[in-house]
This record gives sequence, structure tokens and C-alpha cells, in this order.
Amino acid sequence: MSRSSTLAIFSCIVVLVFNSGGPAMAAEGDLSRKERVKVGLLVDSNATMGRIASSYINTALSDFYEAHPSYRTRLSLHFRNPQNDVVLAASA
Repeated sequence: MSRSSTLAIFSCIVVLVFNSGGPAMAAEGDLSRKERVKVGLLVDSNATMGRIASSYINTALSDFYEAHPSYRTRLSLHFRNPQNDVVLAASA
């Protein structure tokens, strides 16, 4: 996985978090209810860069939610290894 595709994946996650409702949405409804947003990621876990990217993404999400506990939206990451067939991995 190239550095630019790792950056693109991380950027998409950040955009989803900020567009899915932060503190402004917490004023409506039940404040204790967390909304899960499922996100699929294709990461080559056989490559060193893929393993590093997976670790960094998980750490970044944990750090973000620790710093912003009032955000109701939570990303639920589903990692898939493309194993040289991106279409098959995306369909999974």
C-alpha cells in the first residue's frame, strides 16, 4: 500500500467523523447513545506499510474519541486484506 493511499484512507475517515455529527448533534435526543458508522478498509496486512497503517488508524481513532468524548458517532472499522484481488476484498 502506497503512502498516498494510506493518507487517502485516513482522510476519508476524518471526513466521515466530522460530517457524521459532532457536538452539535449531541444536543438532540439521548446523549448517552452512540451511533456506529461501519467503514470498510482495504489494507495489505502482508506488507509492513499495511500493518503500520492499520495500527496508526486504530490509534488515531482512539486518541480522537478520547479527546472528544461528546461525539456520538463512532466509526466501526472493518479491515480486509485484498490478497492481490481488490474487487473480491471490496465485495467482502
